[in-house]
Amino acid sequence: MKGLIQGDLAYTLREHRGTLLAFAAFLVMFTIYASNHPAGLNANVANTAANKGVLLAIVAMAQTLVVLTSGIDLSVGMVLVLTNCLASTIVVGSPLQVALGVLGVLATGALCGAINALIVVYGRLQPIVTTIATGAVYYGIALALLLTGFARAASAQHIETPGSISQPKNALEQQLRHEIGCKCGTCAHEPLSKCTCSEAAEMRQDLRAEIETGKDHDAIIASLIEKYGGQHFLIAPVDKGFNRLAWLFPYLLGAAGVVGVGFVALRWSKHTHDSKAEAPPIEPELNERLDDELRNLD
Repeated sequence: MKGLIQGDLAYTLREHRGTLLAFAAFLVMFTIYASNHPAGLNANVANTAANKGVLLAIVAMAQTLVVLTSGIDLSVGMVLVLTNCLASTIVVGSPLQVALGVLGVLATGALCGAINALIVVYGRLQPIVTTIATGAVYYGIALALLLTGFARAASAQHIETPGSISQPKNALEQQLRHEIGCKCGTCAHEPLSKCTCSEAAEMRQDLRAEIETGKDHDAIIASLIEKYGGQHFLIAPVDKGFNRLAWLFPYLLGAAGVVGVGFVALRWSKHTHDSKAEAPPIEPELNERLDDELRNLD
């Protein structure tokens, strides 16, 4: 029974080795990303990475359906950009208006796909040529929406607008802007010295108000922690107590992943070698019966 389970495990590992290697590569890359991020691995960083991952997964799903039918679609990314710009404008208001807006966004994406299909099927053009051209058109429409102000991109899509960051009042404010990150959830937790979204603008106003009261650096940090309900807005957690372990977590996670993948690979290779080296013995009675059957056939 134990040998049967080990054989099934080895077979499963061989069948899914590509997926396991991809997961191991993702684990290593995410560990490097979290280790180099100024805030380390916290809820905001993980939330931002998950949001971006979902967008890539949606695009990959759309591309997969086309590839399975021996085709290719290079416009899926541009369709995503166009529908995002449209969603930032029409998916607002009451629940009914939001529902209608969602239907409008889905209909726009379906229309873009239908246009590609009609050109390929009835226009007899290659899919790669068609989707490159239509992708450029969809991207142009998205830019037109942004430039005409139709899409509320500055706040909903985190589009930077030049000159939107005011100058710091003094050296203390400049230092704190580098130490405090935006907590809007859509940006990559950028410091207030760089982030241009509306949430960052409000946080800069809160910081200016604290500085005008005459507080020092530590007092301002403590006041903002109380105001925002935690340290999640800080680029780096306060270097006290348990917070120091937050910097070690990404490295421990990466080391555990590497050790786990190495252990599985070692067990897999050892079991495969043992299976090839050990041949099952043939029982004498079975061998004699086979000889009798062969003689009877003669």
